Amino acid sequence: METYVANLCRQLSERGHQCDVATLDYIFKSMRPLPAYEEIDGVRVIRLPSSGNARYFLAPQLLDLIPRYDLVHVHGVDFFIDLLGTFRGAHNTPVVLSTHGGFFHTSWFPSFKEAYFRTITRHSLKGVDRVIASSPKDADLFSQVTSNISLVDNGIDYQAFAEVEKKIEGQSLVYVCRISKNKRVDRLLDVFARVREELPDAKLTIIGPDWEGLQTGLEQRAAMLGVGDSVKFTGVISQEEMLAALASARLFVSASEYEAFGLSTVEAMATGTVPVVNNIPAFAGFIEDGVNGFLTDYADSEIAVRAIAKALNLDDHRLARTGAAAKETAARYDWRQAADRITEIYEDVLIHHEKGPTPIKILGIRIDRTDRRESLERISSFLETPGYKLVVTVNPEHIMLAENNEHFKNILNRSELNVPDGIGIIWASRLLGKPLPERIAGADLLPRICRLCAEKGVSIFLLGGKPGIAAKAADNLRKTYPGLIVAGTSNSDPDPEMDKDTVEEINRSGATVLAVAYGSPKENLWIDRNHNDLTSVRIAIGIGGALDFISGEIPRAPTAMRKAGIEWLYRLWNEPKRYRRMATLPRFGWRVMRSRGK
Repeated sequence: METYVANLCRQLSERGHQCDVATLDYIFKSMRPLPAYEEIDGVRVIRLPSSGNARYFLAPQLLDLIPRYDLVHVHGVDFFIDLLGTFRGAHNTPVVLSTHGGFFHTSWFPSFKEAYFRTITRHSLKGVDRVIASSPKDADLFSQVTSNISLVDNGIDYQAFAEVEKKIEGQSLVYVCRISKNKRVDRLLDVFARVREELPDAKLTIIGPDWEGLQTGLEQRAAMLGVGDSVKFTGVISQEEMLAALASARLFVSASEYEAFGLSTVEAMATGTVPVVNNIPAFAGFIEDGVNGFLTDYADSEIAVRAIAKALNLDDHRLARTGAAAKETAARYDWRQAADRITEIYEDVLIHHEKGPTPIKILGIRIDRTDRRESLERISSFLETPGYKLVVTVNPEHIMLAENNEHFKNILNRSELNVPDGIGIIWASRLLGKPLPERIAGADLLPRICRLCAEKGVSIFLLGGKPGIAAKAADNLRKTYPGLIVAGTSNSDPDPEMDKDTVEEINRSGATVLAVAYGSPKENLWIDRNHNDLTSVRIAIGIGGALDFISGEIPRAPTAMRKAGIEWLYRLWNEPKRYRRMATLPRFGWRVMRSRGK
């Protein structure tokens, strides 16, 4: 985490931001005191007095610092987030949290941790503007207690690691990370001892700090296993020494049973070192077994030994090819990309803070408290900043679908903007005592987005609808908004088998904004499935049946009916087949009524 914060501060400084760090005035394990103030690599470090222990500390003086800053970014789930979240009303400074695995790294008192997470942590996060999940696993975990989540995988200094020139020395293995119980270095030693029986020249280097006073016992274990002379514990070493160790290593190994992300593994992969690591969700998130590394089960030493021996015996060509694939994977986690995404989140949080109102939740789905004008302002700001943004027009059907589809629920809650589409959402907000300003239908929002595109000179692509509908809607929009650039239209099928062709067509168009009209949930699932491959798109929005209305294929309800909140009745009269979808509304209303007070 310290490395993460240091790298983030460096990236923020390069972007012209002043970044200070507040932490505690002693080192947990040694209790060695640290100076109250220090400047490290241009970053001001303020150290606060505290009481308590490594499991939970108290440092209330943090509140005295907060008024100096525009935004506070907390790393890790501990007293700092409990303090700032609980007393948000007192300091009123925007707060962002990076999860870093929460506090589930060890098996200590799991029932207590689970209870604390679902009560105290849930309450604290109500005062947090945005939770940045450090991995997909964290995103799934924290979505159980908050809907205000953005996923930003950890970053690495890719360039520094990628420049390493591999010069492999024999059958050498390296482990880089702290020594703690959850890293299961004991299992690694047991497996290595059996590897040595097959490959007597194998050597293991273990690099990292001894966080929990385990190293002496591990050294004794290595001696007892008969591999004491083949295992080297280096402790903390310089960056140059670590890069040299990775350069000479044939494999990177880790038996860790819990990782929030697996930062040191990705760093090793950036050097072209092939990983053989425990098959846990964090590692499986970026390692494809046999392609860019190897996943195995270190709890079963026989299986792990076979995996390591197989990797050690790879011919030079296969080893180099696997290392190149590992390096290519690591490039996706370049700190520059992660920092771009984090600064976008900062800007979005600050915009929300200036607007004042915070989002509400309806049956676990975040709905932004915004009107048409403010929504368009936010979309305009998205066009001014780099990176991809998702806009969702949420209606009751979305919410009911999300109840039984965790993946769809996560898509909705990770979007940059969720606007209330459907009068049912407005009724629900009033019933919950948190009234939203107005309904913002996709058919109302899309024309306004097109006007914005025309003003800014950016292009839009219309995807979906029946044959000819998108093209007809495009013609009508061009007539209404002179200068609008419709880069392309397509009615291609949302079937995943068609994705590649559709994505290539959108990419060739160079469109900046993508409006998808496949209906829910298909359009949102399509966007989520393909957004990483869309090279020019910066804003994607699902628009439901908006193209039918704009093309004139289906008439919209009279303005009076729309204002009265009964457009749904007009649509049902004209499209009787919609009755099946309308059947969702009573169930939605009942669920909302039951949720009050929970």
